[in-house]
Amino acid sequence: MKYSTAIWFLVLLVLIWGLSWPINKVGLAYTSPSNYMELRFVIGTLAMFLIAWVGKHLKMPRRKDLPIILTVGFFQMAAMMNLANYGLSLIEAGQATFLAFTVSVWVIPISAFLDLKFSFLEGLSFLVGILGICFLIQLWNIGDSPAWKGYLLLLLSAFSWAVGILCARHMKWHRPLLQLLPWQLLLATLCTFVIAQFQGISLLPNTADPIFIGSLLYTGVISIAIGYWLMILIGKHLSPAITSLGLLFVPILSLGVSTLFLHEQIPLNVAGGVILLTLGSLIHIYSGRKNAQNLP
Repeated sequence: MKYSTAIWFLVLLVLIWGLSWPINKVGLAYTSPSNYMELRFVIGTLAMFLIAWVGKHLKMPRRKDLPIILTVGFFQMAAMMNLANYGLSLIEAGQATFLAFTVSVWVIPISAFLDLKFSFLEGLSFLVGILGICFLIQLWNIGDSPAWKGYLLLLLSAFSWAVGILCARHMKWHRPLLQLLPWQLLLATLCTFVIAQFQGISLLPNTADPIFIGSLLYTGVISIAIGYWLMILIGKHLSPAITSLGLLFVPILSLGVSTLFLHEQIPLNVAGGVILLTLGSLIHIYSGRKNAQNLP
């Protein structure tokens, strides 16, 4: 694949995921977070199996594939997306996207806990990111905010995503990602079914409204299946720094779309938090690129 083609795929992925959060917010108005998430996972998983089958990548997993299927499927998909969905149902889409994309903030303390080395710049990006979160959620008024539960769920979602990323980076992959992705999504689907069953929620939705169906098809087929597939292609042809820089525009696009079409407001604290979180992410990206250049 040409470099320019990979860049265009990255732009397409930013558009897909940037639009996904506001569309997800629209779909959540029709049903519960658990019901919406299990429907999304069913649709996305079926589409991913179809993509893998058409591309002749569909293989039965072996026993040695199970650790990476279980860890990535649970932390990076089931826990991350369910927590994000519940959080999104409680606060505005633009703000929710930025909180869910604070992944780079949590990679630093998790790496320190695992005795993985991190640089001064990475530590600085963590501090700037934490300050950005404080502004975004107005930490000084958190006791008076009815949205504190949504903030907490979205930060836990980002933390789970960070755990999944570190597992994917440091654990052994015995097969290509595209062969394991359908099974990771299947695990996430089963976990979501269990959550819904404990809550007594049926798989069948209460409505067949075209807007609801359209949101499901977009967030299931386009966002989950095609989005993850594009991420795999991009990861093979672009550096992590370029990919991270591109994905930085996902929450920015989501915030803009939510403001224009969902009439969400951008108060001063949100604007300040967005600027600080973006700065922290840029420092983290620069740090990763500098560390890669220093490798022998």
